[in-house]
Amino acid sequence: MTNQKLIMIEKDKNIAYKRNIAKYLQELNRFCKKKPVENELLSLDETQNIRDNSKALDTAIVRRHRIGFDKKNDEKFLDFVGSLYEKNRSNIYIWTPLTMACGTYKIDSILDFNFGFEFDSNPEGIVVLLTSNFTDKITLDFSMDESGKRILDIDLVGDNWGK
Repeated sequence: MTNQKLIMIEKDKNIAYKRNIAKYLQELNRFCKKKPVENELLSLDETQNIRDNSKALDTAIVRRHRIGFDKKNDEKFLDFVGSLYEKNRSNIYIWTPLTMACGTYKIDSILDFNFGFEFDSNPEGIVVLLTSNFTDKITLDFSMDESGKRILDIDLVGDNWGK
């Protein structure tokens, strides 16, 4: 690639970052128990490396659960989250559709993720939690089913969470 093309790619990334950072931080704030700040975001290069290192999980067997969206606030679900923590206590990278434009945010563990988030926390209705040791991943896909009921599909993948 020529230097001019590389410069253009960097400018495009910078524009995307500036266009989305405020919205991204608001979105992350809905998903985190601790308020995220911009200078804690990982760089776009680090973000790309994390994405590359996690690709093996994309082809792993998925264990799927579907619950009513509001059931994620019940004690049974929170116990389930606690069991995931016991199986893998690693730091967690939070991924949303804006992550590649703004950088990855890391929290201490799955217990620091706010499972009480609202249905409209992001317009795409998806957030992914990836362990920093790249062994486990949970995808939370929230949407409306055919009858208009709010649902949460939970996809679990990995050495610990996928079994």
